[in-house]
Amino acid sequence: MNKELVSNEFIKKVVERLPDNAKRYIIENSYTIEDYINDVYYEKYKKAVKMNEQLRYEKKRLRQTKNSWANGSLKEIKNYAMKKSKRGICSIIQAAELLFLSEPKEFHKVFGCDSIVDYGVKLELSINDWCEEESLMLTDFPYFNTRTKLQQQKALEIDVAVIVGTIALNDSSLLDEKFSMKLDYLIDNPYVSDGIGSFKNLKGQTELPYYVHTYKMENKEIVTYIDKAYVDDLKLNNKRVPLYDTKDDHIIATALMKRDIMFYTHKRLTVNIGEVTKAIYKSDNAKNYKAIVDRLIKMAALKFSFIEDGKGLEIRSLFDIKFPDDDDIVNQGNVFLYFSEKFYEKIVSEQVTHIYTKELQKLESPDAVSLAFMLQKERLGITNDTGTVMYSYSYFSEKISFRKGTIKENCKFIERALEELKDKNTIVKSFERVGVNFYITFYPVSQQELQALLKYKEETKKLLSDIQPQGLLN
Repeated sequence: MNKELVSNEFIKKVVERLPDNAKRYIIENSYTIEDYINDVYYEKYKKAVKMNEQLRYEKKRLRQTKNSWANGSLKEIKNYAMKKSKRGICSIIQAAELLFLSEPKEFHKVFGCDSIVDYGVKLELSINDWCEEESLMLTDFPYFNTRTKLQQQKALEIDVAVIVGTIALNDSSLLDEKFSMKLDYLIDNPYVSDGIGSFKNLKGQTELPYYVHTYKMENKEIVTYIDKAYVDDLKLNNKRVPLYDTKDDHIIATALMKRDIMFYTHKRLTVNIGEVTKAIYKSDNAKNYKAIVDRLIKMAALKFSFIEDGKGLEIRSLFDIKFPDDDDIVNQGNVFLYFSEKFYEKIVSEQVTHIYTKELQKLESPDAVSLAFMLQKERLGITNDTGTVMYSYSYFSEKISFRKGTIKENCKFIERALEELKDKNTIVKSFERVGVNFYITFYPVSQQELQALLKYKEETKKLLSDIQPQGLLN
């Protein structure tokens, strides 16, 4: 039951705190760590009325189990000395005793003890230390392998529940990164179908180079277009023509988790089909692999128009797709998605907001903040050596809804905003206005900043707090 509820960053933080025994047990029992963490979160916290009360309960279970294991193990050691038991931890003592009887020097070398009695005392000390140390989990128990399979399963569940709950309460923003990448995050209009929709009445749409599906809302009409050549090819194979659905949404979200610097500089996303297939279907067999490829091709063939009362018509696409050449051995198994400007801007704007929040908070005017978002994306894509780019007034007028009516007044607005960015050492190093053109020199993008863009989340927050701004993270 994998609900895919938490982000990769959340999973990473949980894994960092998991004891080695816990990781090993999860893998040896045919789980993936990601699935296990998602399932524990869903069962323990997503369904809980109050997350803090559930965490308190899990911590209580952990403490009770630690005490029970410690007391039981100490009793087993005592019983072994009285020749009354060979259960649990006694199996370890028995193996050590066999070594002591046959190779006493080797016994001393391995355990640092001169007798079985001393070895028993050593075991007792290690058990008490583990029990008293609050930071140690159940799967940190030094003799974890002596627990029964059921005990190990329960211990793992409790440990992961405590770690997951602690991290979730400390930073809930880490939970929903995958959902924040859904299409309703990328654009402002809902057009994801319920997963079962398909294009209909295709026979009556023969004049156009594409087929159409219309969805009407109260004050908006959303029309989906799909390339006729793509559709006709599907129908040759007797397949239905599916709408954009929630699985497509999940595919885009999963692919975007792997974005690298080429995404920011060239709007290009390299998608490893095998990785995405395994993430979506939990198996990368040939059938599932082909299903992912088919869906990516379908998404590239789609266009959407939004007809809203009082706002006119807007047409958008998702991305173009390119497959590597047959002789491109390095990129076999990959496809390249080239995102449309609208989607690219939405994705980058969100990430710029998240990563540069502290820097943007230093800006006093909303005008400078608005300009900062726009110019930061430009800065990431600069390829020339000087870092200087000329932007005309028309560039700004296409992206900013100016309050004033004249070009002269609006250029003054741009100039004031650029001046504040320069004075705050943020994004803009210098600029010069020549008529209605602006020559802007940007601070260079540092390696630390690139890493922050790619790592995102908590690492970025720490990076921003540790580095004094000279530009942005430069």
